[in-house]
Amino acid sequence: MTEKMIGLPSKAKALQLEYSSNRLHLEKYPYLSSKDDMIEATYATLQLAFSRQIERCIYILAGFMFWPHSALPFGGPKGNPGFAQFNGETAQDLLRFIVTGAVKKYRHMRGRDALDLVVGSANKVLELQQLGAKDVMDEYMLKGMKKAGHVPFFGASYIPPWLQHVPDQDFQPWGKLFSVKRGSVLTELNGSEAAADGVGGVLTESSPNN
Repeated sequence: MTEKMIGLPSKAKALQLEYSSNRLHLEKYPYLSSKDDMIEATYATLQLAFSRQIERCIYILAGFMFWPHSALPFGGPKGNPGFAQFNGETAQDLLRFIVTGAVKKYRHMRGRDALDLVVGSANKVLELQQLGAKDVMDEYMLKGMKKAGHVPFFGASYIPPWLQHVPDQDFQPWGKLFSVKRGSVLTELNGSEAAADGVGGVLTESSPNN
């Protein structure tokens, strides 16, 4: 079965994000939709693709995407890359930030490189998940959490239980909020190269149900 979510610019080639056979593709589409519709449709398609362990996959996606050399609006100057503008508290906030940034750039006629980055990175996540490459996924998940501001750059690192790699049939979704401040991330981005490329961090958490 193929799932299609539509998102189409008004004066450029219309595109849709399509998910089938554990792969995501950007395909041409014959009619137009609003920018907001494209954002919501792309967001929903990625949720579908990541549905087995959605929060874990979102952080791995960020780990692949959030580098100064990445396409705008995610890359930029090393001391203040675009991804440092994210200040949300949940993995879902992070996914919406990624989708909104990529779609807005495309709809403003600045090219599709950000969308291509999202799709290419998401396919890497799906491939690793299919291969069961736990150690690689853990590394990029912690990188994504760190660069999202949900894990500090320095200190001990660990993977919280709701983000552990588990077999599909054993997975039960968790929801968590993170209280790490974005200012500390910008400070650490301007620190040593080794720290910026590490995966360490101490997790601060709170439950949305509290």
